[in-house]
Amino acid sequence: MEERRGGFQITVFVYNIPASMHWKSLWALFSFHGKVVDAFIPEKRSRSGKRFGFVHFSNLTDAQRAISRLNGFVIIGSKIWVKLARFKERRYIWRKVSPQMRTKAINNPNKEGLEGENNRKECVEDVSWENNT
Repeated sequence: MEERRGGFQITVFVYNIPASMHWKSLWALFSFHGKVVDAFIPEKRSRSGKRFGFVHFSNLTDAQRAISRLNGFVIIGSKIWVKLARFKERRYIWRKVSPQMRTKAINNPNKEGLEGENNRKECVEDVSWENNT
């Protein structure tokens, strides 16, 4: 569940949306089955080339009603699949460390961290001096 504007919203995932369908049509289709807060169809497609989108409902009951009624529904010749959206949180941020930085850190260990801070200040001063000339 996602919290927005003082209340909880339930997000529904819609898969295999027809190419000619607009987000307003998606909103209209789902609003027959509950209170829709927002509808969104991103530009990108799934790995298999299918269009997908998201519909935000104001409560769980409306979202479950829409899922039960619209899952497998055929619209403009395409059978859509509807389910509760699952969000994957980013657990960590991957960052590539250059070999030069790794060897510098191993060769120059700082116990207090002060030497590294002084070196950083010197580098910043050198760079700012070069930029002013």
